[in-house]
Amino acid sequence: MKILVTGTAGFIGFHLAKKLLERGDEVIGLDNINEYYTVDLKFSRLRETGIDRNRIRYGKKVNSSGYPKYSFIQLDLEDNLIGYVTWQPRQELGTVLKIRWHISTVI
Repeated sequence: MKILVTGTAGFIGFHLAKKLLERGDEVIGLDNINEYYTVDLKFSRLRETGIDRNRIRYGKKVNSSGYPKYSFIQLDLEDNLIGYVTWQPRQELGTVLKIRWHISTVI
């Protein structure tokens, strides 16, 4: 199943994404990597899932080197996520998403 998880550089989103990947699901992770708390911790979590910090470009999909079914997109939910997710499946996300887990927060 293809699942979108927001907030995947955060504590809950990171652990949820890992569990889904270990279960065999395909996961697309989103996070804006803001400075609410240390970004080094966020990048460390992404690194643990095979996402190289140097390959991250805002709004562009990065495939994991550790999980073949995991990709990450740095994106802020305030930047019209609805339009991005509904338009992008054909362009960036691939097939239509089955489940969307919203774990991020906006402060």
